[in-house]
This record gives sequence, C-alpha cells and structure tokens, in this order.
Amino acid sequence: MEKELQRREEAFQADLFIVNGAEFEQEKRAIQEEETLRKARLNYSDTAEKLQEEFKRPNAQISTAF
Repeated sequence: MEKELQRREEAFQADLFIVNGAEFEQEKRAIQEEETLRKARLNYSDTAEKLQEEFKRPNAQISTAF
C-alpha cells in the first residue's frame, strides 16, 4: 500500500511539474502578445496622426483658395 501511495505521489508531482511549465509558457506568450498589441496600437496611432496632418494641408489650401 505504501509503495502505491509513493507511486501516486510521484505521478502527481510529475503532472504538477508539467502543468506549472505549461502555465508559465502560457503566461509568457500572453505577455508577448500584449506587447505586440501595444506596439501595433502605437503604430496605428502614429499613422492616424500622420494621415490627419496630410489631410489638413489640402483642406487648408482649399480654404485659402476660396
């Protein structure tokens, strides 16, 4: 009986190690994806700002022409 408990404990420890490793990898991927998303949002914001500036110039030229 004691050997069976020892075997089960070792199996449980091995499973726990696997689960903890998988959890760590999942958290690592989530952090990387959040960073990628943050960079993409920043890039989109910069692009939108540049486009707004580009549209202001022709509007200003049209306004002064009339």
